[in-house]
Amino acid sequence: MSIKKNVVYNSILNIANVLFPFITVPYVSRVLGPNGVGISSFATVYAGYFGIFAALGIPMYGIREVAKIRDDKYKLGKLFTELFTINSISVIFFSCLYIISIFIVPQLHEQKNTLFAAGLLLFFSSFTIDWFLSGLEQFKIITVRSLIIKVLSIAALFIFVKHEDDIIPYILISVFAQLGNQLWNFLLLYKNNIAISFKSINLKQHFKPLMILYISAIAISIYTVLDTLMLGFLSNYSQVAYYTSATKISKIILPIVTSLGTVLLPRIAYYNEIGKRKEINNLVKESFSLVVFLALPFSMALILIAPYFVPIFFGVKFIDTILPMEIMSLLLISIGINNLSGIQILVGLGYEKLFMKSVIYGTIINLCMNLILIPLYGAIGASCSSVTAETFIAIVSVYYVYKYVKIKVFSLRIFWNNLWPALLFIPLICLLSLTSMKPWTLLITFTIFGSALYIILQYYFVKNEALFIVLDFIKNKIKNK
Repeated sequence: MSIKKNVVYNSILNIANVLFPFITVPYVSRVLGPNGVGISSFATVYAGYFGIFAALGIPMYGIREVAKIRDDKYKLGKLFTELFTINSISVIFFSCLYIISIFIVPQLHEQKNTLFAAGLLLFFSSFTIDWFLSGLEQFKIITVRSLIIKVLSIAALFIFVKHEDDIIPYILISVFAQLGNQLWNFLLLYKNNIAISFKSINLKQHFKPLMILYISAIAISIYTVLDTLMLGFLSNYSQVAYYTSATKISKIILPIVTSLGTVLLPRIAYYNEIGKRKEINNLVKESFSLVVFLALPFSMALILIAPYFVPIFFGVKFIDTILPMEIMSLLLISIGINNLSGIQILVGLGYEKLFMKSVIYGTIINLCMNLILIPLYGAIGASCSSVTAETFIAIVSVYYVYKYVKIKVFSLRIFWNNLWPALLFIPLICLLSLTSMKPWTLLITFTIFGSALYIILQYYFVKNEALFIVLDFIKNKIKNK
C-alpha cells in the first residue's frame, strides 16, 4: 500500500481518537467527578507504568525489524514468535511485581480493587501486537478494527457507567476494548499466513537492541507517566484529575500531529535497508513541513480557547484545568518535532543510543522539576515540568540528527511560515470575546473562521508545501473515483 494511503488511514484513526473523547470525556467527568476521574486515572496510569516496563521497547523495535523482512513469511513468523515470547515472559514477571506492590504500599492498598481491575490492562498487554501490523504497513486493517471497538466501547460506557462509584466498570470497559483489539490482531496473523513456531528461535539476538530502546522507553515514561503518579503521592486525586484532563486534550490532538511517525518509521527503516538515502531526506522534509503545519495552529488554538472550553467540556468543577491545559498545549509542538527527529530518524536509522541519551537528559530535568514544583503548584507544576522536558529532548534530538545523521530536520523558514498565520488567532478570539455569544457558539465560530483564515493564508500567501500535499492527494482520490 502506498505511503499516502497509509497516512490517510492513520489520520482517519487519529481523527476518530479526537472525536470519540468529545463524546466520552464530558460524560465521564460529570458522572465520576474530579475525585473519581483522579482515582481511575491514577490506577490506569500506575498499571500502564508497569506495562511500559513489561513492553521492553518491543513496540518501536518490532516495527523496524518487521519492516526489514516484510517480504519473507518464514522470517516474519520466526521474528514474531521470538518477540512475543520475550514480551509474554516479561508481562508475567511485572504482573507479579504489580500485585506485590499493591499489598506492600498502604496508599495503593486503599484502592486495591480499582488497581486490580486496572491491572488487567497490564496482564493482557502481551497480546498487544500492533507493532507487527504497523511494520507490515497494514494501517487500513488497524483503522477499521479500532473504529469498531471504539463504537462498542462507547455503547458500553453509557450502559454501565451511570453513578459516581462506577469507577471499576469504567476501567473494565478499557480492559475489554484492549482485549478485543488484540484478539482481532491474532485473527489477522492467521489471515496473513504468519505461522508461530518455536523451532530454532533465538531470543538472545534481540536482547542488546531491546535493552537500548527499553532504557529509552522507561526514561520516556518517567516524564509522561510519572507526573501523574507523583501528583497522586505528593498532592491529591483532584490535582491528578486536573492534570490528566489537561493532558487528555493535548493528547487527543497529538496523534493527528504525530500520525506520520507510525507510518514513516517502517518506511524509513525499509529505505535505509535498501540504501535509498535521497528518499529518506525527502520524507523527512515533507514530514517536518506537515508536523509544524498541524502543530502550531492546534497549539495556539488550544491556548486561546481553554477558558471557554474547560467549563463546557469537563464541567465547572474542573475550572482548575484551564491553566494546565494552556501549558500542556505546547506539547503538540515539542512532541511533534521530537517524534520526527527522535523516533522516525534516530530509531528508524538505527541510532537508538543517541535517542536514549536525549530521553535520559529530559527525564532528569523532568524528575527534578517535579520534586520541586508538584508540592508547591500541583497540576500546574507537573505541566511545566512535562513541557520543559519534552522541549529539551526535541532540541537535543534535532542536534543529534544534524550532527551524526547529517539530515537537516528543523527549518526556521518553514516554522515561521506556519507560526505567523497561527498568531492571527489572537485578534480573532479577542474580537469574538467582545460579542455576546454563548461559549459554545464562540468556540464553533472561532473554529470555523480560524480554520478558514489559516488555510487561506497558507494557500495564497505562504504557498505551504504541506497544504499542497494534502490537497493533491484529495484531488487524485476524487479523480480516481
